[in-house]
Amino acid sequence: MKKVCSYLFLILTVAIYYCSNNSSIIEYYSEYRIGKPFISPGHRGLGDLYNMCFISEFNTSIEYALPEIKSKKSDIDLYVICDSYLMSHLKKENVANIDSFFKMKWWDESTYKTIKGLNKNKHNILVIEMSERFVRGNCNNYSTLTNPILFDSTFQEGKTKISLDGEEKSFLEKHFFNPNINSNLEMNLFDYTLFYPLKEIKGNLNYHWFNRIPEDVYIDKENYFLYYKPTLLGEQNMNSFFPIDSSEIDNITCTLNRAFSYYRNHGFNEIYFSIIPNPVSVINPGLGVYNKLIPQLMREGQLHCKKIDAYLLFIKNAKSYYINSDTHWNSSGLNKWVRTLNDSLTK
Repeated sequence: MKKVCSYLFLILTVAIYYCSNNSSIIEYYSEYRIGKPFISPGHRGLGDLYNMCFISEFNTSIEYALPEIKSKKSDIDLYVICDSYLMSHLKKENVANIDSFFKMKWWDESTYKTIKGLNKNKHNILVIEMSERFVRGNCNNYSTLTNPILFDSTFQEGKTKISLDGEEKSFLEKHFFNPNINSNLEMNLFDYTLFYPLKEIKGNLNYHWFNRIPEDVYIDKENYFLYYKPTLLGEQNMNSFFPIDSSEIDNITCTLNRAFSYYRNHGFNEIYFSIIPNPVSVINPGLGVYNKLIPQLMREGQLHCKKIDAYLLFIKNAKSYYINSDTHWNSSGLNKWVRTLNDSLTK
């Protein structure tokens, strides 16, 4: 009996590890468990930073709502390359005067598009959005900026998408070496509603009794906000206070303009670029010396494209546009940005 139990435990362990590595299984299970008794995820609707520290003061629900736009018929095809600020929230019905809508998410190759060409009978508009903490990583790399939409004159609809690195991943890479394995295991084993009261008790004890919080969380007691620590004390790429010199600004500008030329040369009539500020950059820049990455890049005449300057949109009354327990904006911030986009499209 002991031997049978050992084998069953081994099989169960391997199965959980395999499922936690397989992106398709993770995606299916993540959707399936929503709203189900006992297996419903505990984190849903709560801030990602709260889910790191479990301090009860920051246990606030998060909801997003965008109005549906009743637009006139239009010949606009809109393409959006974005991150999590827009990917799950922005839909065709929220955008004014568009006929077709396509979204690609940074680093998610399953959302990337390989197309023969744009529809020349349409007015093609591209919006490139990214949060500030990804700018220094993304925008120093031309391939990163151009991979989400690849143009291939030999492409035929229905054929396998071209691999961005030129090679198909091996079976082992696809099924046993997922870079998100730790977070996937955490989700599969412990991310259930019934565990959250215990996690919160532990989080409160650690913070209020021992003054301990997870290493990736910073508490701004003055403004009652949680920040992702790498955005104010971390490595060069994400840190709002890590100095940036003119040569790096020039290199980022040059790389962005090369990417904009790539998209223009392939038929885009208009290109918009927008950087969403790190929350600390606009809520409490006094925690350090802000490197002014966004204002420097958004200077007039710097970039060869149109701009949606979220820094100027949010710098006044910044706390009202971000979630105090999350790395993202709140519904007000999302709506303000989308209204600005719609104003541009209706013009």
